[in-house]
Amino acid sequence: MMIDAHLVRAEQRRGATWFELAHDRMIDPIKQDNAVWFEQHLSPLQRQAALWEAQGRPDSLVLRDDTLTEAEAWAHTHADEVLPIEHEFLAASQRVHEQAEREQRFNRNIRIALGVVAVLAVLAIAAALVAFNLNTELDQANSSLETALRVSDSQRLAYAAQSEANSTETALLLAMEAVRRDRSILTEPTFRDALDKMTWQARDIATDDGTVLSMAFSPDGRSIVTGYGDGGVYIWAIVKEPDVAVELRATLEGHTAPVWHASYSPDGQFILSIADDQTARLWTTDGTLVKVLEHPSGLSDGGFSPDGQQVAVAADNGNAYIWNLMVRWSHTTGHDLDMTSVQFSPDGQRVATASADGTARLWWSDGRLITEYADEGSDGSVLLAIFSPDGQQVLTGDEVGVAVLWSLEGEMLQVLDAHDGDVTAATFSADGQQILTADEEGTAYLWSVNGRLITVLEGHADTIFLARFGPEADQMLTASLDGTIRIWSRDGTMEAVLQTDATASYTLAISPDKQFLVSASGRGSDITRIWKTWGDRSLPCGATPILFIRWPTVPMGSAS
Repeated sequence: MMIDAHLVRAEQRRGATWFELAHDRMIDPIKQDNAVWFEQHLSPLQRQAALWEAQGRPDSLVLRDDTLTEAEAWAHTHADEVLPIEHEFLAASQRVHEQAEREQRFNRNIRIALGVVAVLAVLAIAAALVAFNLNTELDQANSSLETALRVSDSQRLAYAAQSEANSTETALLLAMEAVRRDRSILTEPTFRDALDKMTWQARDIATDDGTVLSMAFSPDGRSIVTGYGDGGVYIWAIVKEPDVAVELRATLEGHTAPVWHASYSPDGQFILSIADDQTARLWTTDGTLVKVLEHPSGLSDGGFSPDGQQVAVAADNGNAYIWNLMVRWSHTTGHDLDMTSVQFSPDGQRVATASADGTARLWWSDGRLITEYADEGSDGSVLLAIFSPDGQQVLTGDEVGVAVLWSLEGEMLQVLDAHDGDVTAATFSADGQQILTADEEGTAYLWSVNGRLITVLEGHADTIFLARFGPEADQMLTASLDGTIRIWSRDGTMEAVLQTDATASYTLAISPDKQFLVSASGRGSDITRIWKTWGDRSLPCGATPILFIRWPTVPMGSAS
């Protein structure tokens, strides 16, 4: 019929009949009719499967959720109508659906786990806070109990000190322990009263050898060497058990003039004595003479190098002599006038010298000159030249009251100009950040290393020959020809006065363990006094903590 209507035409090809549209314009109407037919007669599964196939089978076109459930039900009831492509489409939809469900389950489990962790964290924090509060309350309770017990003990000790009339030493010990346990309006006055009642004296070491000019402790603190105005050199032993006593161990004979320097080698095996008889002598600690270092003029200063292998000696002829004790050679360094001081650097590589010619000089230890320090604004003798603790700076002091801080290259770093007379003593603090200088007028000055004046120490009536930072970090010590040693706090408060003798004090030394101080007097007196540090050296007193550093009476034996 379609052939008769000329809509299609038939053609025989290779024994078969082929039908073709009579004209291309008939394609679109046929497609439209097919689409209408598909829409009216095919299920959603069949229609979506056809689209999925036509688009290249993307997962984005598969059925999901309710539409998938409906398609599965239709396929079950119309099994004989489902084409292979539709089975494949349905299987792809089920696969995508199952994967989505697995992801949802995983994400849900993650959210649950995070929630559990959050809850546990909150519970842990809450538990920690509870424990912390409990511990804090317990600590506070323990602290309150300890404080109450300490205060109670302190008060009992203070009352015991007040009632102790037979022994001032016992009363002081009780009062010191009371203050240590608790500082209060009861314990502080008790301590002050006990301190004021203490008799401050020292047992003497008496000899017939005149003025003590030099002294030093051994590195182990068990012995002392002293040099005298008549050339005598003595070794004394400090015996601490059962009571502290002093015993003469050896007499070093040989010098015939004042011994200006006596010291131990760093390892404590040898003693160096330097005298005005043109000799320096090296001894063993049992008094055996090892070597005589002869010089063409009188000697005034010197000492061992830090490694103990060399000795430097300052002479009146303007030279410093550097001796190597191992290989027996020496070097000579020179000034135009008398040498006033000589010192090795902390590393032993350099030597600083000072002279009456108005200069200080820096040398290598083999005698080669490094640089000269000369203050053009000063024309007086340079009395001292010392190294800073790190060996990177040199401090000089002259007879017109000027101290100068120099670099190793000769650059003037700071000028410390406050003294009215000779700068007779100077030292650095252990950290190198502060400098203590003193003069012939009896005044000392504390400076910062950048040149700022911190405080002035006034009280001595004569030349200060020694100034140093004390055994405690916040303590300073000065010794004067007025016969006193004075102990100061860093703010300039004078904390103690040790009366060494009615005439003068010439030298002193502090033991390495900081338990003993030895002072020596002169001007016809032959007294050397040993002072014992007393108890806690950092007792608080007043609104601001300060130091009580005292050396009171202790049992001391005298040499026989």
